Amino acid sequence: MSEVCGAPVTISSIERRQVLSASLDRTFHLIRTNGEDATTLHVRITRPTKGMRRRSRLDHYLTARGYPVPRYFGLVEADGQAAILWEDCPGVSPRTFGEAPHEQVATAVREMARISATAHDVLDHADVPTVTLWVHPIAHELMAMQADMEGLAEHHGRLEALAEVEQTFIGSLEGFQPQVLNHNDFVGKNTLMQDDGSVRILDWDSASIGPAGASLRWFAFARDPRTATLPDVYADEMCASGVPVKASDVRHVMQIQQTFWLLSSGVEKRELARIVKGLDYVDRLRREFGLKEATPLTP
Repeated sequence: MSEVCGAPVTISSIERRQVLSASLDRTFHLIRTNGEDATTLHVRITRPTKGMRRRSRLDHYLTARGYPVPRYFGLVEADGQAAILWEDCPGVSPRTFGEAPHEQVATAVREMARISATAHDVLDHADVPTVTLWVHPIAHELMAMQADMEGLAEHHGRLEALAEVEQTFIGSLEGFQPQVLNHNDFVGKNTLMQDDGSVRILDWDSASIGPAGASLRWFAFARDPRTATLPDVYADEMCASGVPVKASDVRHVMQIQQTFWLLSSGVEKRELARIVKGLDYVDRLRREFGLKEATPLTP
């Protein structure tokens, strides 16, 4: 049991109807009548897990420090169920950043940079993984999928080339400084654009400690000239918050994060289009690293 606005909240008091305007998947409204007025909250219902408890501690940390996130009210666990409770926030969550006003996207990037730069003691208060999500060797797993994934076999040579160079890309992030709190799923639907121009950042399920810039993977290969300046916006805000970082280093991290996110999520969802796009990005990275065409592996 938890208390919200002075009223006790239990699992049975959660009304399970999805909020169509909410940006969080598996999010519901809770309407709790306490004598007179109803309290409306966002609620995520699931079974109790270690990950959910970790998420709850992180949300508590972010709220307590006044970061631009929905206000966290608590974690309720009972009868094999669990629910995280947040305030109900007005606003619009765009499907992609490309559908949002550029000024608000830039504001979201500044807020993400401020969180990254100033969340120094997050590890003391929340059990945040110290890994960079999605960035791990993937080539041999992809090669093993060729036999049963239509269309992947024709990219065998590119997969062999990836196996030759992926450790170079991943190794370039080792020891990369500064190590900061990254969202890792910082996309349009996980932001809330409010009428006053402010932005709230939602859905911290995948947060981890890693190199500065990993949160901006969505912008890594964008062609929009306005979007191309966002790594500079991020780096400037980081520096203004006391953590020096170069925009060129931010771009480097973004590109590797997005490349391996596409490859990994393509494996997870078995989506050829994501894998091929990831391999296209591998080709671009090889050129940027100055790597020659990799010699195919011998059987």
